[in-house]
Amino acid sequence: MKLINLTNQRITLFKQDPERVDEAEGITFEPNKPPDSVPRIIREYNPDGKVCGLPRYRVDISIINLPEPQEGVIYIVGKSIVEYAWGRTDLVHPGRLIRDGDKVVGAVGVIW
Repeated sequence: MKLINLTNQRITLFKQDPERVDEAEGITFEPNKPPDSVPRIIREYNPDGKVCGLPRYRVDISIINLPEPQEGVIYIVGKSIVEYAWGRTDLVHPGRLIRDGDKVVGAVGVIW
C-alpha cells in the first residue's frame, strides 16, 4: 500500500502517541502537487424557491483536482474532502494532532 499526500502541506504521521515529540519517529509526506492543484471543494449556491418570503438556496457540492482511485494507493487529503467524497475508500486525513507547545508537528495515524 502506498500513501500519497495530496495536501499543500508537509505531513508527519506517527504510529503511536509520542511521549516526547523531540524523540518521536514519524513518517513525513511531502506535498505531491502544486498548491493550486490540490483537491478542493466547490460550493455552488442555486436558488430553490422561498421560505416565509426569504430566498432559499440549494448548495451543490463538487470536488475538483481529486484523482481517480488507483489500486494500492491511499491519498492523504483534507478532512472535508474525506467527508464529502462519499463512497471513496482510498481517502484518509491525518488523525489526532500532536503539538509541541502551540505548533502542530504531526498526527497519530489517519482517519477515513
